[in-house]
Amino acid sequence: MDLLPFQRQIIEELLEPANDGLLILARGLGLRRIVCRFLKEFNERSGTPQLILLLNLPEGHQEDGIKDELAGLGGIDLETITGTTPALERAKLYRRGGILSVTDTVMNGDLMDDTVPIELCSGIVIWNAHEVRKPSHIEFIVRKFREKNKVGFLKAFSDQPELFTHGIAPLEGTLKALKIRQVFLYPRFHELIKKDLETRKADLAELCVGLSEAMQEIQQAIFECMTATINELKRSHLTIDIESFTLEHALVPRFDEVARAQVYSSGGKSSGNTAGLLDDIRTLRGLLLCLLTEDSVSFLRRLDMIKMTKIRNPAGNVRQNVSPWLTLPAADLIFSIAERRVAVRHAASAQPAVTRKSPSPDEFDGITAEEEEALRLYDPAPGESMQSMSASGLTTRPANGLPDLKDASKPWWIPKDTELILEVQPKWEVLAQTLAESENLLFDADPQPDIASTDTILVMCKNSQTSSLLKRYVTADRDADTSLPMADQVMLTLYQHYLRDKKRANNITRNLRKKPANGTAANDHGSVDSRPKTSAALQRKQEYKRGAPANKRRRTRGGAAVAVPRGDTDSVIDLDAEAAALPTIAAKDLDPALADSMIEDFDKLAFDDYFGLIDREDIVIIRPYAGEDDTIMLEELMPKFIIMYEPNLSFVRQIEAYRNSHPGVNIRVYWMTYDTSAEESLYLTEIRAEKDAFERLIRERASMVIPLEAEVRPGEETNEELIRTVTSRIGGGGVTLATGKPKIIIDRRENRAHLYNVLDSQGVQLLPLTLAVGDYILSPEIAVERKSIPDLISSMNEGRLYAQCEHMGTYYELPILLVDFEEREFRLSAHVESKFSDGADEYDLESKLILLTMQLPRLRIIWSSSRYQTAKIFAELKQQRAEPDPEKIKLVGEEEWEGDNEPLRTNAQGLAVGPTGAPVRREYRELSQNQTPVEILLSLPGINTKNYRYVMGKVTNLAELAQMSAVELGILIGVEAGKTLWTFLNKDTTTA
Repeated sequence: MDLLPFQRQIIEELLEPANDGLLILARGLGLRRIVCRFLKEFNERSGTPQLILLLNLPEGHQEDGIKDELAGLGGIDLETITGTTPALERAKLYRRGGILSVTDTVMNGDLMDDTVPIELCSGIVIWNAHEVRKPSHIEFIVRKFREKNKVGFLKAFSDQPELFTHGIAPLEGTLKALKIRQVFLYPRFHELIKKDLETRKADLAELCVGLSEAMQEIQQAIFECMTATINELKRSHLTIDIESFTLEHALVPRFDEVARAQVYSSGGKSSGNTAGLLDDIRTLRGLLLCLLTEDSVSFLRRLDMIKMTKIRNPAGNVRQNVSPWLTLPAADLIFSIAERRVAVRHAASAQPAVTRKSPSPDEFDGITAEEEEALRLYDPAPGESMQSMSASGLTTRPANGLPDLKDASKPWWIPKDTELILEVQPKWEVLAQTLAESENLLFDADPQPDIASTDTILVMCKNSQTSSLLKRYVTADRDADTSLPMADQVMLTLYQHYLRDKKRANNITRNLRKKPANGTAANDHGSVDSRPKTSAALQRKQEYKRGAPANKRRRTRGGAAVAVPRGDTDSVIDLDAEAAALPTIAAKDLDPALADSMIEDFDKLAFDDYFGLIDREDIVIIRPYAGEDDTIMLEELMPKFIIMYEPNLSFVRQIEAYRNSHPGVNIRVYWMTYDTSAEESLYLTEIRAEKDAFERLIRERASMVIPLEAEVRPGEETNEELIRTVTSRIGGGGVTLATGKPKIIIDRRENRAHLYNVLDSQGVQLLPLTLAVGDYILSPEIAVERKSIPDLISSMNEGRLYAQCEHMGTYYELPILLVDFEEREFRLSAHVESKFSDGADEYDLESKLILLTMQLPRLRIIWSSSRYQTAKIFAELKQQRAEPDPEKIKLVGEEEWEGDNEPLRTNAQGLAVGPTGAPVRREYRELSQNQTPVEILLSLPGINTKNYRYVMGKVTNLAELAQMSAVELGILIGVEAGKTLWTFLNKDTTTA
């Protein structure tokens, strides 16, 4: 597709060498195509292959799309560098040049190691610039790039203008992080864009579909639950922006990110259920979307999943803390109406019990015809489910829109007290009518071979699940011998699968509730068999009473001699094993002669009828929206009719661009939406939010103060005042001032955090090493282990934290545990308390930290409210300290002293020192030389880390300790502890 004039103008602006800038483009206007064309033309003007780094590009679909786009522009290759790429291979790719997509963490590590030839890099392209904030990985990369490269370009791109309008001067903060000054804004209402897209408008037909009464009631109930949840969130955070916390804004998926940013940056105290409330809003918004896109059975299935996950735990018991919205009357209304959309239960009338005689083993001769038919109905073979449902008694749809089921002819798998409703989505019937209208127009139209379009009908929907459902509905067998409408055929099949899956889920839950107790054994399916052992004869008798003869296999469809398992013993293991065994069973049990007879010879014409290519002029294609890939799809299919089953702002603009790029194409677009629904409101809200965001950005750009550090392109002249460290000369005892950059040795694995970025921005020289002890080494005496709150909790529970702190105390005089709150609330309870979880609370974590400091008295704990506060604390700790030596630090933890074989070294003062030159405490020398006896001593009852050193000073060896009397042990370690130890040492183990 040729570029439109506004796209060509954007590329020309970006190609100007001095125009380092941020491009913010409205969605659907071809951002990916603009970036790829810019890269292509930049390489062509340069004449030689250039090294261009593409950053912040998500792996997967978006990256593959850019690769395909570049390949279609003349075979330009896009190489991807990830953490799995070897270091030597990365260095080779950097030197070779080309366009490289590099993950942020890999680029950070390579920049620290000087692997990237920054001086040879022509420029950096930053994707999804709305995600860049201070501090971030991208900010660190840009800073290092500008320190060594003063001529390379910096281009940033985004199509999410709304995310630049939340917070205090977010656009200015992004420009400061990217060190660029210019902003290129291209909204949909830009004069040039309006002129290019409105020259030829598509033939548009708006189809407003009304919601059913049940759907309206459920939608209103979901609105009530969302409003109550939002109000609860407002009460918990009084300092947030009230205007942005409304029901209208909560319908937009971006609300989660904006709300989370406001909540965690609001300061002040908040309740511990903040994360749960935000999750509830996301759940309710998802329910609202499913109500409008999914069928009634799938919606009920989703509600059942919410019951299983949010109301009950995996064992099937009711949770102690349930989401607040589930306790509202509106929530009960959602569940009850959703069930009535599918089926209605009636009170069973009293009927005489029917006694059925079970067949004796001698009378049993395989499965009966009725049972075979029932199994076939319950698990229909491909191509026969519709006929089975027709034969089961579901007749035509009456005038009230509900199916009519004859009680006498209902399928056996439907409970007798159940009346099927199976409400159909209102859009389905409108879709069928629209397809019929399009086919009639194609049939009546005169052939126009000069028109560059086909007779393809394209149906676009929101996601793949809706796409599969519509395909099933459209491809239902219209010529089948059934009086059922297509919608009823699909709905009955969905309900049949729903009942089967629900039964299996209930059986799995029942098995999970059965936990083995002492003295009880689990059966083959993992559940506990609490019944008394019975003889084989009694077991056969019980099987006979149940109507199934013992030790006799039933015949299944296909002739396979496979035992039919009872439904009440299904478990996760059973289902997985059954699914894995199906191909083997089918291949093993099929008669070879029968297999040969199933192979037919096709001539060429017959083969084309079965397997030939379908003419694209005679097909209906249903597919979900795919972002920028939809533009390529339109060019390949060239459809004449497009049915937008659900509205999508980006795709509407892609249709406009496609039509104006192909003057000879005539497209008729059907735009479907539910009238007065959340779907319509969400679409209008998205348009209005984008327009308001661009207007605000235009005003902010006009009054914005240009950051000086972004203007100074040669480097970081603004950071001329470096931190001055005071070092002491150990030999002479004097003090001297050093004006070089302060040094901190950092563990390579810490490049995923953002603290290193803050330290680098404040003039600290970072020396990356793979550390065995600690995360940051500030001096030969100070080691710091950094822990975020989640990492602190997990390492505390797993026991890793004690070992890490103990190792730091072994090698360093001042071990420090840094608790990093990462810009969130400076309150421990806000991170460990949750109204919706049963995990550890604040007091449990504090108690463990107290025990840790009691066990390790020299350990110091630093609580840091932010990364900038941490950098300030590090600067204070480094005052009057020597700089760490990387050559010595990298030996820490790699070797152990082995007593007399390798004696400890001493410094000028006669103190024992380790590899770092730091003094090693006396108890470590004792531990290093007597490690095994000390471990045995600590394993004895009554001996702990508080008294074992005292015992070692009073007793020569373990033998002397074992010969002491109870009174002597009581004097040594206390009466109770001494009595316990004496009893243990003098216990007679020879008698039973």
